[in-house]
Amino acid sequence: MQRNKCLLVCAFLLILSVNRHVALANAPDNESYVFLTTWGNDIGQQGSNRAISIYKDRVYVFDQMSLTIIVYDLNGRPLFHFGEIGLGPGQFYDSYGLVVDDHGFIYVASTSGIPRIQKFTPDGQFLSEWVMSDYGEDPSPMGIAVDGVEWVYVADSRNHRILKLTTAGSFVKAWGVMGDGPGEFNEPWGVAVDQHGAVYVTDYLNHRIQKFTSTGQYLMEWGQKGSGPEQFNMPTGIAVDAQGNVYVADLNNKRIQKFTSEGKFVTEWGDGGDSSIFDLSPIGVAVDDDGMLAHPAQASLFRQRLFHHGCRIHEGAVTELADCLHDTVGKLL
Repeated sequence: MQRNKCLLVCAFLLILSVNRHVALANAPDNESYVFLTTWGNDIGQQGSNRAISIYKDRVYVFDQMSLTIIVYDLNGRPLFHFGEIGLGPGQFYDSYGLVVDDHGFIYVASTSGIPRIQKFTPDGQFLSEWVMSDYGEDPSPMGIAVDGVEWVYVADSRNHRILKLTTAGSFVKAWGVMGDGPGEFNEPWGVAVDQHGAVYVTDYLNHRIQKFTSTGQYLMEWGQKGSGPEQFNMPTGIAVDAQGNVYVADLNNKRIQKFTSEGKFVTEWGDGGDSSIFDLSPIGVAVDDDGMLAHPAQASLFRQRLFHHGCRIHEGAVTELADCLHDTVGKLL
């Protein structure tokens, strides 16, 4: 019972970096993050991973080299993959946006070729597509998010706006214009929704985060260009956990920053404190609130890196994984 209690409060954080994806475990702010292992598979091994999502016990990654969605379990084992190069149904040309809704349906945003959103069944079967030119000229869908009410939010980067759609692709509303004032954007990239329906947007070239209601009403913002806490250099991916903590991929600062829902800086990791985590710049970030962290990862040859904080280190090496998890469970209870 105690172990299950710990699993509920441990968030599993996945971070997508150019040419590899990185897994971290979230913890109290005074605990460090320790590298454990790498895992993955041979599909797209040399590719550039641009979009990532996590749903229950599965991790979804878009691999730019193989132009497929690769689906893993939380032990790093590949389960299946789908997609191929092309502009037809179920095919991909690129993608920077990937999300899975509460029913397991998969949404993929593509910018090049035919800017569109494609929707798939949980096992990767094509269902429908929404051509973004139906919603305006010169579209550029980047980040995508789905909330608990099942509204879909899309960052239309080139049009400097956020689109709100139904899960069937019907237009609801749009907000934003180019600029640097409240509610304005300069190429919005990532979008995330918290459990209360608040919408968070990474304002890429304004180097800030903006927060809105589900109807697009401006609430607040934080950030400016720089490399200090609460500063950004082209923020890209964004995710929110069940407690409302906000995680931002700070692309050119090669780090992830963590904030409260009100924009208060909590911690950071990456090039500012542990350059071994990101050899290259992180692009995407996803959070799992189910606590599957306690399942040991299996190592193999790829770019997935698993971290856990709170584990003892002896002469630069982590203790046995089982002992590490046991120690961490004890700390969190």
